[in-house]
Amino acid sequence: MKPTIQDLHESGQYRLLESFKIDDMMQFLLREMGMAPAKQSLAAQAVAKTSRQKGKTGLGFALFFIASLAFGWLVGTGIAKWVPIDTLVDSGTQFLVGILAFFPLITVHEFIHGLFFKRIGAPRVGYGWSWKGMMAYAYAQNYVMTLREVAFVALMPFTFITLGLVAAWLVWPVYAVTWATLLFVHTFGCMGDFVLINFWRKNQHRTMFTYDDVEGERKTYFFERI
Repeated sequence: MKPTIQDLHESGQYRLLESFKIDDMMQFLLREMGMAPAKQSLAAQAVAKTSRQKGKTGLGFALFFIASLAFGWLVGTGIAKWVPIDTLVDSGTQFLVGILAFFPLITVHEFIHGLFFKRIGAPRVGYGWSWKGMMAYAYAQNYVMTLREVAFVALMPFTFITLGLVAAWLVWPVYAVTWATLLFVHTFGCMGDFVLINFWRKNQHRTMFTYDDVEGERKTYFFERI
């Protein structure tokens, strides 16, 4: 049975590892990717032994970023060697459509998060946008979750949207550049979700819980059972 929020704060059976404003979530994600200095706090002390894992994670994301640049170069320039000029113009239009279509796709992405927050039992789900972090987000207000549940919810938009875009590519291959562009930008946009999945993976040996209080303190909390 999961603890209540009051249990986490007052029972003495749990210790606070991390808390941050929702607008500062990007700093947490960057730190987990090994791209920002470790926070000197209880959380940093508790996870010091995972620093090498973070370095490996940061390297993985760096390699992913390089691969993404290579993909963009192939779409943007290399395609000229493979197709006639009239098709190239059409491909340029498809590329632009793919970039523009990404913005409404963000709404679908967050809605899928919301659906699966409901699926794991969250009574109240909300959505927001952080100008400071330049990111959209879904949250389960004051609902205590395990890291495994967080990882499950994080994975779902990537899974369903990727399957949908691949299916669209197979059904309408004439718009291949649009589907490829959307696959690329959406996968890159899922980086924060991948960080949360990796955070669960490397902390499986610990009993941890988290909850969001976006509508009150606008903060996210991570606790560990002592």
